[in-house]
Amino acid sequence: MMVLWCAAAATAAFLVLTAVMLVGLFQLKRKLGRMEEGAAEVQRETILLLRELREAGSSAAKTAAAVNRQLARADKLFAAAEELGDAAVHAAAAANRITEAVSVKAARQVEQAMHNRQKQIGEALELAELGWAAWTWWRSKNTPSAHSPECQTHDAGHDKI
Repeated sequence: MMVLWCAAAATAAFLVLTAVMLVGLFQLKRKLGRMEEGAAEVQRETILLLRELREAGSSAAKTAAAVNRQLARADKLFAAAEELGDAAVHAAAAANRITEAVSVKAARQVEQAMHNRQKQIGEALELAELGWAAWTWWRSKNTPSAHSPECQTHDAGHDKI
């Protein structure tokens, strides 16, 4: 009869462990799905911004060709310089938007990861504290110098004030 109870308890423990692992796997799958969606969003934003950057590069190339033509004619030099400046401003703005989008998304993902891991870090610290307490208790019980009479006198040594 005792063997039957032990087998039933082991089976129940196994089923509970399996259920907990399945729940954990489903949560991990959901989190990975969200991360994949975030990565896809970053990719879409990057593609759009890269298109703008290509357009700005094309505009800069056209402006550079215009500058070459206008350098031959000194009367249009100032107009070409203005076009080049506009293209550079547009390219810098596009590059700035790309870096800002990537930075914001990365910061969000880091914050989410930190928030998700805070509970696990707390549990790890509690386990470490419990381990430390058990080790110090064991050490105090198993250290031979802790039981010697020299360690139990408080009036000898440098601790006096």
